[in-house]
Amino acid sequence: MKSVYQPVVDLREVRIAGYEALSRVDGDHFENVDALFRAAHQSNDLWRLERLCREKALAGVAEMPGDQLLFLNVEPESIYDPHFRSEKTLKLLEKAHLTPDRVVLEVTEHSAVHDFTAFRQTLSYFRSRGFRLAIDDMGSAYAGLQSVAEIQPDFLKLDISLVRDVHEQPLKLELVATIQKFSASVGIQLIAEGIEKPEELEALIKAGVSMGQGYLFARPGAPLPSADMSLLARPSKSKSG
Repeated sequence: MKSVYQPVVDLREVRIAGYEALSRVDGDHFENVDALFRAAHQSNDLWRLERLCREKALAGVAEMPGDQLLFLNVEPESIYDPHFRSEKTLKLLEKAHLTPDRVVLEVTEHSAVHDFTAFRQTLSYFRSRGFRLAIDDMGSAYAGLQSVAEIQPDFLKLDISLVRDVHEQPLKLELVATIQKFSASVGIQLIAEGIEKPEELEALIKAGVSMGQGYLFARPGAPLPSADMSLLARPSKSKSG
């Protein structure tokens, strides 16, 4: 298993705001990383697998500029891992030249949160240390309004299903614009995932979305890949014309 990184782009400031760390497998034993995580769930090894993912992710970002964030995917169950909440995590960050305020814990809700009270109380530890929080896949099965209200994240990441061909579907575009207006009103930054077409990017910018990531900018890679910022010239010209 290895870690690769995909840039998260600030669409307004035209810069790389950070990187999302993504785990990859070689395919010899598991078809993809989702299959690996399913096996970890079934064998009660999720905590150990996520520890390994965090260690590998942090090992590859020592050269990340000081104004950029690292987005780390975290399953809801792993929040309760005592190892994760120990000083060992802070030491890993120190080794990677990171402080907690530069780390965004991205809750990947592949399973539902059943006890939001306990979940919120546990998250308070990470907030008190300076970590930021994000909800992944907003608009998918589990990432709904209750998660937003309970977790009160710093970032919301739009599910790819809402981004795909958004420029061709007025109802979808209106939904994205509504989520953006809500997010801005409560101080949450919205990130559109899975941007692959210039037309999608243009529609998202017009809807007010300020951050994005996807193959259009850069594919996940290691070491830290750069992003194609020239793509942001097209929407700005269209908007002014």
